[in-house]
Amino acid sequence: GSPFFWLTIPFPNEAVPYLMAPLFCLKFAVAAVTATAFIRRFVSNKNYAIIGGLLYAFSGFGIYNIFFNHFHEVIAFFPLLLLSLEMFVEDGRRGPFAVAVFITAFCNYFFFFGEVVFTVIYFFIRLTSSPKWKIKFKEFLLLFLEAVIGLLLAGALLVPSLVTVLG
Repeated sequence: GSPFFWLTIPFPNEAVPYLMAPLFCLKFAVAAVTATAFIRRFVSNKNYAIIGGLLYAFSGFGIYNIFFNHFHEVIAFFPLLLLSLEMFVEDGRRGPFAVAVFITAFCNYFFFFGEVVFTVIYFFIRLTSSPKWKIKFKEFLLLFLEAVIGLLLAGALLVPSLVTVLG
């Protein structure tokens, strides 16, 4: 389900090895942009957000795992989960969290479980440590509903993958 994979479809199989370097550049750029968008909420100087986004994109995990190109989808899109969670709780924005859940689950269902675990940990740490973070039970149910909607949208790929793994 990776959008980076879909970019290789128009090319013949022989050309795909030559596309890996441009795809890695694109993955690192997407990771830097999404991380910058997330970090921007927490810093007053936008240049610090850019530096943080670059540090995130070129972290040791991303560089060390250069041989496993499917790891980089997780790096590229995970900040969207955290950003959309922040937007839901602090700004009252509805919808982006469902889209972020869909994107992360659709891109890589295997790593999605780890992303969910970390997002839940992040949620409870922010809830207990930040006075600005208040969520009522009804809002929590709406957040859960958005997560379910995102999963259902990703079901187009998750269900066949589950059937294949169990089969």
